Amino acid sequence: MQNLRITTLLFLIIPVLAHPGTSSPLAVAADPGNGMITVLTEESRLLHFGYYDWGPDWSGVHRNNSTSEAEDQVNFTYENRLARTNAEFTVEGFWKAIDSNQLQFEATLIPKQSSELVQAQFSLQSGEALDGGKALIHNSAGQFREVSLPFSRGLLGDDVVSIEFFQNNEPVATLRFNQPAYISADRSEARIAIARDQMHEGQPESLDMTLILSEPFDFYPGPESAPDSQAGWYPFSQNVVISTDSPLSMANWLDGPAGKYGRIIADGDKLLRNSKEIKLWGVNLSFDACAPNKDLADKRAAFYAAMGINSVRCHKYAQGPGWRGITSDQSAAIFNPEELDKFDYFISSLKSNGIYTKLSPVFIINPGPDDISTIPYLNEFERLRNDWYDPKHGSIYFSPELQTLLIEQFTNLLTHRNPYTGLTYAEDPAIVYVELYNEDSIFFHGTARALARSSTLRANAGNLFSQWLKDKYVTESAWRSAWGDRAVNAGILNNQNIPADESWSANRIYPVGNPWFYDPINIATTQSRYKQRLYDTMEFLYQQQNQVYDRLKSSIRETGYTGEIISSNWIAGRQMSHFYNLHSDARIGTIDRHNYFGGGRGAYNANASMLANPGSGILSSGLHQVKDLPFMLSEWIHVSPNEWAAEGVALIGAYGMGLQGWDASYAFQNTDQGSFSSSIRALWDVTAPNFIGLFPAVSRQVLRGDIKQSPVTQELNIHLASLAQGEVGFELYESSSGDIKTTTTNVFPAEALAVARSQVDFTNEQKQTIDFDLAPHLVGDTLISSTGELSWTPGNSTRSGFFTIDTPATQAVVGFTEQEPQQLTNVSIEIKSRFGAVYLTAQSEEGTLAEDDILITAIARGRNEGARIINDQFILSAGTRSGHHPTGPILMEPVKASITLNRPHAKVYRLDHNGNITNETIPVDNTGAFEIDTQRDKTPYYWVPRD
Repeated sequence: MQNLRITTLLFLIIPVLAHPGTSSPLAVAADPGNGMITVLTEESRLLHFGYYDWGPDWSGVHRNNSTSEAEDQVNFTYENRLARTNAEFTVEGFWKAIDSNQLQFEATLIPKQSSELVQAQFSLQSGEALDGGKALIHNSAGQFREVSLPFSRGLLGDDVVSIEFFQNNEPVATLRFNQPAYISADRSEARIAIARDQMHEGQPESLDMTLILSEPFDFYPGPESAPDSQAGWYPFSQNVVISTDSPLSMANWLDGPAGKYGRIIADGDKLLRNSKEIKLWGVNLSFDACAPNKDLADKRAAFYAAMGINSVRCHKYAQGPGWRGITSDQSAAIFNPEELDKFDYFISSLKSNGIYTKLSPVFIINPGPDDISTIPYLNEFERLRNDWYDPKHGSIYFSPELQTLLIEQFTNLLTHRNPYTGLTYAEDPAIVYVELYNEDSIFFHGTARALARSSTLRANAGNLFSQWLKDKYVTESAWRSAWGDRAVNAGILNNQNIPADESWSANRIYPVGNPWFYDPINIATTQSRYKQRLYDTMEFLYQQQNQVYDRLKSSIRETGYTGEIISSNWIAGRQMSHFYNLHSDARIGTIDRHNYFGGGRGAYNANASMLANPGSGILSSGLHQVKDLPFMLSEWIHVSPNEWAAEGVALIGAYGMGLQGWDASYAFQNTDQGSFSSSIRALWDVTAPNFIGLFPAVSRQVLRGDIKQSPVTQELNIHLASLAQGEVGFELYESSSGDIKTTTTNVFPAEALAVARSQVDFTNEQKQTIDFDLAPHLVGDTLISSTGELSWTPGNSTRSGFFTIDTPATQAVVGFTEQEPQQLTNVSIEIKSRFGAVYLTAQSEEGTLAEDDILITAIARGRNEGARIINDQFILSAGTRSGHHPTGPILMEPVKASITLNRPHAKVYRLDHNGNITNETIPVDNTGAFEIDTQRDKTPYYWVPRD
């Protein structure tokens, strides 16, 4: 292949130079992991470059990356080895800013040995800012063609000399090559080849490009060039201890010990404690964090109680030995005595502090080495490093032996007597829930994969499904007539790696499918030949899941446990499979779901806000509520590096636990040290001060029931029997990307969750679902809740929007208010900073803002000291590090606000991070107006005693 060496070409538009000391509208940042650049607008990406390659026959490549930063330049090196041939080659080069709106790229591929390969390439993706735009692809003959953005699959050209990018018919960027380049496209990205088909020792390949932007940009080749993105932020104290007499503490609200009035029970769609409604406001702990040392157990329990946390979900505590949990080294049904003792003590410490426990033992039951005696086909599953086994998702539904192992595990814990409480776990009313199985559904992808992996499970499933079909159709001819010959031993099996050996006489017909196959759009089109097969499969799987759940539930009841039980917490696509799965869960009890928001991969982080779109993100899970049953989210959080964690606490507390009437919430994390986090280290960090720092306000609001449940309920009517014919009655849309899920419907859009309550009603006969009318609840573009206590103004960009709370005991403003004063009943709040959650909350259980002491809380974002983040999107550094982890401290974004309280003679005291009242007061004028500034005051907390 010829060398592609070019010189810089001048762009026809004369660049406009940025004024000294001003910020350019565009930023270009180099990924610290690989040296490739991303062009950023203030809100999103414009263009993004990457690098990767394939060996012969699309085989893998082992790669080590390194980068270095220089003035106006980032250097990169990729040390590559082809997995198939072991041939090595290096790719090295740089990006360099050569003008206020131009970057030069040079790269050279140096083979150390000759080898075949598919392609080594630099990829180019158009970002969100160019969605709906176009590109003009120019070739060396002076011709061009227009393509829509993002790119679609195909060859863009084998002699491309330039690509021009347009949005709204305005030019925004040009990428130029001096000699023709080979560029294909797939998965929304252009692939610019530096080498194709073959590389030869001693013959380097080169690629140079010039990127010209239509506007000036700031260039950040690495962390050293980036400005301090936390200038003016204040540090949050480490090792905080909140005393029980602090105005922050809610320890005396929990009325311990947990269970003193007997069990919490479900009564219709409510949870009752001592005949009064209770909300469970909790957190998760996972693996061996559920069995901490005793001093940490006490520290955690005290901190949680101070934060108003009245329940803990102990999750995956029986996943295996060591860090994975409290089981023995040999069996999933036997517990390690020392670890069990620590677990016992922790549960008792939580109980004495008034904190209830939800037991969630496993995320897929993992058998140990000794369990092979009862599950002889364990060698059909993946074997883990410690000689344990991982059957993975879907396996338990067709393995009675795995079910039995899980039952033994349940039984051994529930019948174990905790020496610190004197009660068995089955007897202890502080155990509020037992969860059968985490994050699985027979309708999801794992079931077909399990049948593909295990011949034993495949035979079991084939036999059960065959017997079910024989009960329904009686004869083979009737079955074949219903399904059609083309549906038997067909592509639906091959697509999921299932043998095409189905036989009516041999009882070998497989229940295969997944949410993609079950989607009615696909059933009506690409999968139409399998229509009846898929309908029968879903109905059979629904009944099979019910039988498994019933068996597990009965085994728990046999231990003497009389508390609440849930099945699982996963979704199963949309329409028929979704509602079959939801009803299967409803048969067991409380509906439990998981949902997350945000996250990111690599340096770029979209960093969107849920406030921009009412009812979106995590809140959309409310469309899974079922009539006459409690509802919980047992896992949720804004996933780091998303920075708007405070809005999650505020939204779930107000709209979920309040307006929608949800009954339990467990924010997700794996571990903590019994205090505020000293640095943001994990994807999920409940105890980061920018998250849990809002709990002293929101916990009061939730536990006191400040926000009333909506009196208006939209019922989504589902006739279960009609699902077997593919009839739902309305359209439910479900999208899922890992843990992050979004739900909406065509009769009750997710944004209506900001106004009224939603419940699925499984009816005995077909019943129409009426469209919900949002218009009566709109004032301009602001959605007013049916209670009149909440108002949500959507945003006009991904980081905008706000809502207000106006109740007698809690009044608050949360979000991006653009410095507009919000007049509430007892207070006016004008947030003068870009973002914030400002709460005024009555301090006591029966208090109101008119008569009680008032706690003021003002929280925005948090970042580790030393973080370097460009345009709130691109992470050049997550903070000062020691080894692999940031060291902290966490710096808090300041919140500035003008507050006018209906107390002209009020005194406003600054609280320290421990919640102690200081001698420092904030000036209040004779109208009750004052200014808070958390950077000036170095705290997010203030206290106003009653007059």
